[in-house]
Amino acid sequence: RLSEPKLCSLIRPTGYYREKARRLKLLAKELSPVDKLESIGRDELLKLRGVGRETADVILLYGGNRTYFVIDAYTKRIVERVFGFSGNYEELRAWFEGNLPRDVELYKEFHALLDEHAKKFCRAKPRCEGCPLFKRVCTPPLR
Repeated sequence: RLSEPKLCSLIRPTGYYREKARRLKLLAKELSPVDKLESIGRDELLKLRGVGRETADVILLYGGNRTYFVIDAYTKRIVERVFGFSGNYEELRAWFEGNLPRDVELYKEFHALLDEHAKKFCRAKPRCEGCPLFKRVCTPPLR
């Protein structure tokens, strides 16, 4: 029901907002009624145009309340710096899901906290001063 221009204004900070708005409108139509979010499979979502692994997992976690841990650029960056390893999307998702209790609210909160930490401290150019992880568990930043 939200107009495309209004949706564009809401998601403008995400970048590529016009294309995202179009895809979100199509996705909303595809996933109506809302109860479909509770039953749609990840593989089915991945077949939809414009839906990749991260988007599918965001939809399943936040929209469908399903235990899929979301891996984004922020999460990858923190894992590389704090734990000293990198992996592909599925390896990292499996790592989180294998090491955290399978709890939807925990996944949501943990993902949100990782994103917040990355925005504040663990940026592309790190702000290590004041970081609660630096000198405790973080590997030295690349300079």
